[in-house]
Amino acid sequence: MNMARRRLRTDRKGQFLVLTSVGIVIVMVTLSYILAYTAVSPLHFPKINFREATTQLSINFHQTLAIALADVSKELDLKASVSQYLKYTKLDEYPQAKDKGYESLTEWHKITLLRQSGLGLNLTVSKPNFQCNWGSSQGYSRAEANMTLDILSYGFYGWKSKVAVELSLTILSLKDIDKNVTSFSFSLKREEGVPVSGLAASSVKVFFQGKRNMFNATDPASIKLAYFGAGNYLLTCATRNMTYPIVKMILQDPNGIVVGAYSVLMKGDDKAGPKVTTIKVSKTHIPPGGTKVITLNATIDDTYPGGGWSNIIAAEYFIDDPGANGTGTPMVPVDGAFDSPKEDVWAQIDVTGWALGNYIIYVHGKDAKGNWGNFTSISLKVVETLKMHVARIDVYWEWSGGRRYVRAAVTIVDSDGNPVEGATVYGHWSGKITGNDSGKTDKNGRWISARQRASYSGTYTFTVDNVVLTDWIYDYGANVETSDSITG
Repeated sequence: MNMARRRLRTDRKGQFLVLTSVGIVIVMVTLSYILAYTAVSPLHFPKINFREATTQLSINFHQTLAIALADVSKELDLKASVSQYLKYTKLDEYPQAKDKGYESLTEWHKITLLRQSGLGLNLTVSKPNFQCNWGSSQGYSRAEANMTLDILSYGFYGWKSKVAVELSLTILSLKDIDKNVTSFSFSLKREEGVPVSGLAASSVKVFFQGKRNMFNATDPASIKLAYFGAGNYLLTCATRNMTYPIVKMILQDPNGIVVGAYSVLMKGDDKAGPKVTTIKVSKTHIPPGGTKVITLNATIDDTYPGGGWSNIIAAEYFIDDPGANGTGTPMVPVDGAFDSPKEDVWAQIDVTGWALGNYIIYVHGKDAKGNWGNFTSISLKVVETLKMHVARIDVYWEWSGGRRYVRAAVTIVDSDGNPVEGATVYGHWSGKITGNDSGKTDKNGRWISARQRASYSGTYTFTVDNVVLTDWIYDYGANVETSDSITG
C-alpha cells in the first residue's frame, strides 16, 4: 500500500514538471511574438499623434493670426474714423496699431507652450508682417508669419509652416445712380481667392464724396446687400450730398477683420461718351498782325444723366473741320491729371498770321471706356480792328444798415454785341456827389462801381469817360449811352 502511494506521488510530480515546462514554452513563444511585433511597429502609433499635433497647432496658429489681424485692422479703423477716413487708411500711417496684433500672438504662444508641455514642444513664431491699404479700389488687410516647431517626445524636429491671412475688397462697377439711391457691385475674398459669403449689411459703412472733397456717411439703415456667389455682392444705399460718385467703403467680415477701399464708380456697360459742358476762349476777336496766342478752356463731363461716370482720359480740339477721333490737337487737364469723370481742360492756340474771317473751334473728350463724346464748338473771329463801346449804364440805389447808397453798372460789348471781358472802365460822379471811379469788366462785360453814400435828395449821375483794353479801340460813336442818372 505504501509503495503504491509513493509511486502515485512520483507520477504527479512528473506531470507537474511537464505542465510547467509546457507553460514556460508557451509564455516564451508569446513573449517572442510580442517582441517581434513591437520591433516592427513602434512608429505607427506616434505617427498618428504627430499628425494630429502638428495639424492642430497649424490650425490654431492660423486662427490666432486671423484674430491678430482683426485686432490690428480694428485699431486702424478706429483711428481713421476720427478723420472721416481722409487719413490713416494705410497701416504705415499708424504703425502703432500693429502692437495689438503682437500682443495676441505673444499670448497664444505662452498658452500653447503651457498646455502642450507634455509633448516636449519647442515652438517658435516669427514677427508677423501686418499690412493694410484701403486707399485704392482694391483694398486689403493682410498678415503673414512663420511657425517652426520640434516635438521632442516623438523625436521630430524642424517642422516649418508659413501662414498667411488676408481679406481683400474690390469695388467693381456702378449699377445705377440718381439723386436718391446708388447701387454698385463689389467683391470680398480671403487668401488664395476664397470667396467670403454671409456678409451682414450692418457691418458695412459707405461714404460718398461731397462738397470740398469731404466724405459723408450714407444712412446705415439704407444699406442693403444681395449676394451673387463667388464673393460678389450688389450694394444699394441712399445717396446723400454726393457731388461725384467717389465712394469709400469700410466693412468687417464675419471673422472680425476690417478692410476698406476707395474708388470712382464707373458703369460697367458705359457706352456713352462724355459731354463738353463749358467752352470758352480768352479772346473771341483777334486783330491781325503780331504774335497772338489765345487760351482755350473746356469742361469734359461724363456725370450727366445717362453718362457712364467713367474717368476722362483725353480731350482734343479741331479748327474748322472736325477730324477722326484721336487725330486732333490734345488738350491737357487743368489739375495736371486725368483722374476724374469731370475734368477742366485747356490748350493754347497760336493764331499768328491767321487771315481775316470767322473760325470755329471744335472740342470733345474721351472716357476710360474708350467712348468719344460729341463735339461742342465756339466761334473765333480775326478782324481788321477790335472795337468796343458802351452798351448800357444803370445807376441805382442800394440799401444797407438803414442807409442809402448809389452805384453804377456799365456794360461793354464788341461790334457784334458780344461782352468784352477785362476792359477797364473810367468814369466820374456828378450831381449830389463827385469823384472818379474805375474798374475792369467781368466775363459778362459788366463792371459795377463802388457804392457811394447818397445822404441827400437830388440827382446822382455817373458818366463813362473812357474804356481801355490792349489791342482794342474804344468806339465812341457806337456808344448806346455815356451817362445815366437817378433822382430821389
